[in-house]
Formats: sequence, C-alpha cells, structure tokens
Amino acid sequence: MNTEMLQFRVYKLEDEPRCLELISSCYTDNGPRGKLSSLSIVVAELDSVLLGFAALETNKLHNRIITEYICVHADYRKIGLGQKLHNYLLEMYPLDDEDILDISCYSDQTIEQNFIEKIGFTKYLNCYLNLYKPNSIVFKEPKYEVSRLSEFYKKRNAKERVKEFHIARYSQEHDEYLSVSEGDDIWKEYFDDGDPALSMVLHNDDRIYATSFAYLDFGAEIAHDNRSIICFNGYAIGKDAQEEAINLMSLYSHQCELVRGKEVLIYTEVDSTERVSEYIQDWLPKCSKVYERYQIKKS
Repeated sequence: MNTEMLQFRVYKLEDEPRCLELISSCYTDNGPRGKLSSLSIVVAELDSVLLGFAALETNKLHNRIITEYICVHADYRKIGLGQKLHNYLLEMYPLDDEDILDISCYSDQTIEQNFIEKIGFTKYLNCYLNLYKPNSIVFKEPKYEVSRLSEFYKKRNAKERVKEFHIARYSQEHDEYLSVSEGDDIWKEYFDDGDPALSMVLHNDDRIYATSFAYLDFGAEIAHDNRSIICFNGYAIGKDAQEEAINLMSLYSHQCELVRGKEVLIYTEVDSTERVSEYIQDWLPKCSKVYERYQIKKS
C-alpha cells in the first residue's frame, strides 16, 4: 500500500459512525466511545475510506494529563499509519511543555505494546481489573470499628471528614504520575461517595483509617455483559503497607458480606503503583484482566 496516498485531516461530525465502528474493533471496553464530541481528533482516510483516528482528551481532575487514543483498522496496521496519526495529531493540537501524554494498552499482544513504546511512550504501571464473587474472598477481621456511611454520616461533620480523607489519599497515591489539579472547586464535580448503604468507613471514634465507596450497576462502565456489577473503591492508612492493606481488605470484606448470596459480581481496580497493590492482589481471586499505562513527558 502506498501510504503517500493517505489523507490526514481534522475530524468532522459525519465521521462519527465510522469512528464508532473502529472503536468496536479496537477496544474490549468502551474506550473513547461516548466521548467523541469532547475530544480533539484527527483521522486518516484513503479514497474516502476511514482507516484510523487518533484523539486527545483533557481531564479537569488531572489538568496536566492529556490522554491519547489511537485506533487503526486491523487491515491497515504495520504500515506506519499509527505513527503518522500520532505525529499529525500533535502537529494539529500541540502540547504545552508541562503536559504529560498518557495512553493505555488494553492488549496483551507484544506487537501493540512495542508500537506504543516505538512512538515514544514509557510504561509506568499495570492496572489490575479484578472481577470476583462476594463469597470468593477470605474475610479479614477489622482492627477498628466498621460503619456504613449512612450511619457514620449522622456524626457531626462526618461527611466532610470522609471527603477530606478520600481526597488526601487519592492525591497522595496519584501524585507521582497523575498529579491532581489544584483548587478545592475541582472536587465538587469529581467527588462521589457512592451508595451510602454499601459504602463504608473504618474508624476509631472520629479518626478515619479507611474508606471504601460502592458504585452500583457498574457493568456499563466496563462494558461487561453482566450488568449486575458493584464497584468497591477504597483508600486506607496504616503504619506500613501491610497494615494499610489489611485495613482496606477489612472494609472490602464487610462490603462483600452485605451482598453475599446475591447474584452480583464485585469489581475492584488496583494500580501497581499503589503501595498496597501486592497485598491486595495476593488476597483477591485471580485477576480478570490487566492493562498497561504509558506516558510521554515533554519536560
């Protein structure tokens, strides 16, 4: 194929159906589906046939992190099209010196991982996607009191303290690679403590040691056929990584007990950069899927 005949241009609204078809063939999850109208996109076409696209996505919570998506039709790979799309995308939408380009690889194929590294990205973490039954974990006894948020919030200023704890721990865990934007207003849009009847807090009187929020009907979020999925997402503190992990596992244990016997699956996502990662992954059933994340830092 003569790649010199390819045409590169900025995305138009009428490209949406063909881009959605490409997304279905390139991504096992939703990928950028549902986001096209908010992305900066370029496309490659030959004789009016769309062969691939590349896109950039900004994120208010991590305002220096720019997420890139590259999607090429399976019949037109290995000819340098992905590299050309990447280069043209950054030509049309240049990054600032402080920006960090971030991309995820959902494939376990070496050829796709090599492609991402070839265009300049460096791997920085594995993201473990754990999907398991509530009765498949070994119950961890809590060191402190466990309360549902619906009960804990009856205490004075409890909701604000839970929010402060979550934001502080989230920011600490993401500081090195995905630094959080400055300003309290940003969390008005992004803070979500989930379902108060299933979300939990580990505490000793008023001191919080862990929180885990529960998000119902999470199947659509991860494009899973089984929609009866609940996401547990938590953070903890401890004198060391092991104690921190045990505190978090004790909350997950209690949450699983609340839905034991129901026809649901639990989804828990763990990044390899989290210091509790090894302990949590050893405790959970076998990981359902792993995807890799890569970055390019200009400065």
